[in-house]
Amino acid sequence: MLEVPTALALVSSHRRVALTTEMADAQDAQEKARCEWPEQDLFIASLAPYVAQNTCEPHQFWSQDAEACVPCEIANSELVENVCGRGSHIRGCDAISHMDSSVVDECQACVNANHNAPGSFEWLTGICQWQCAAAFFLSSSARCEACTTDLRQTCGTVAGKRYGPCTRTKNEACVPCAPILRGIFSANEVFIASEPGGAECQTECRPGHYSRDDSCQVCSSVANLQLQLDLAHGAGRLDFYRFVPCAGSVDTVPELCARLVNERYVGNALSSSAACQSECAPGFHAISGQCVQCEVPRGLDGATLSPASFVFTTT
Repeated sequence: MLEVPTALALVSSHRRVALTTEMADAQDAQEKARCEWPEQDLFIASLAPYVAQNTCEPHQFWSQDAEACVPCEIANSELVENVCGRGSHIRGCDAISHMDSSVVDECQACVNANHNAPGSFEWLTGICQWQCAAAFFLSSSARCEACTTDLRQTCGTVAGKRYGPCTRTKNEACVPCAPILRGIFSANEVFIASEPGGAECQTECRPGHYSRDDSCQVCSSVANLQLQLDLAHGAGRLDFYRFVPCAGSVDTVPELCARLVNERYVGNALSSSAACQSECAPGFHAISGQCVQCEVPRGLDGATLSPASFVFTTT
């Protein structure tokens, strides 16, 4: 396809364009002369201005690139600088008839952004290209409207949400926090809500987990810790343990049971936060949750008997 500026028709009353051909890579003058078109046999192509194979609506032209009729205002906007400056365009659709900045009187103001309020938009480089100005956004009605900041202090009060500031293309919004990426430990962590104006996208470990090495890991179970203690100290030991539940960055911790008065321990605690298993010492029995000393046992003859030989009940 050959495209010729229609303005060339203004300089020739015959409305003709002459074309000269020659070999570009000729090695010497003789070869070059042989390939030049003879002057007495001119190659003339008659090109009438505005010859077209397609007819478009008024104020539109046929775009071979888009293979469709497009508005005059977007002619070559992605290819050439707007010679008329921002906010104006060459009059009509003859966009290649005058491509120098000296023809200022051929420029006319763009009107495709006039539905916006003054100061709410700005013109861009290119033919009638525009965008919303800073502190304005493009609404669903294709108008530039003032940005708002009403959500700035409240987005973080919803777990997993953060504040998304206003941009030229959309207003402020509460948007999802970036996903928690901790490898195989990702599911052990959850987002939590913050106070108004507080830090957003805060997380904590799920129940039954604690923080370690920048991830949430499963707390050690009481059953496993009991087995470890039995292996380390033997099942017939006299020292027993209670278990402090895991919290924050501390795993479940075994803690030696405190000394008792008038009682003795018989086993570890059965669960976290539970007390160690105990019973009253020989010669004591439980009354109202306390171990009270029993009367000294005596035989039929009145002789004192050893308390260790008896099992005292709660009565």
